Amino acid sequence: MTPKTTLLPFMLYRWKNPKTTCDHPFLAVAEDGSATLELGDYHLSIEAGVPDEHAQWLAQDFALTNSPLSLDLLTIQGKLNAAFAGDADFISARFDALLRPTQLDLSLPNDDTHTEGPEYLIAGLGSYQRFYRYPRKVASVRATERAMLDAFLRRLQTWQINMASC
Repeated sequence: MTPKTTLLPFMLYRWKNPKTTCDHPFLAVAEDGSATLELGDYHLSIEAGVPDEHAQWLAQDFALTNSPLSLDLLTIQGKLNAAFAGDADFISARFDALLRPTQLDLSLPNDDTHTEGPEYLIAGLGSYQRFYRYPRKVASVRATERAMLDAFLRRLQTWQINMASC
């Protein structure tokens, strides 16, 4: 019996127009159109669907590469559901020079905190703090948040990407 894969394949694009208004040199679109990634400059963002702005950039400013890319979004979404009772509309991750995650920001639908969503400071796998901007403070994370963050970091480590040929 073949194990079921949870990896979602993406088509990877690299910018070709130096005058683009996109901040990142790579965009990736899930083959089923369920998500869009922005990559580059020590940053990764994941958005549901293909926003109009991304569609415009893809049509005018980016070219398809031959580089494979896949991501286990199903596991990440499952952990988000367990932690927050819903998928994130937008996920943004920042990395240090060694490509270790340092920060994670979420935009959640029906977020009743009246902020842009939870933000996390990441010191390493298992070492997290919840960051609040207003008022400015840090706090411990709940067990469900820790599980979501652990899963997210593990999925980042298992990416199947070869951008050397881009």
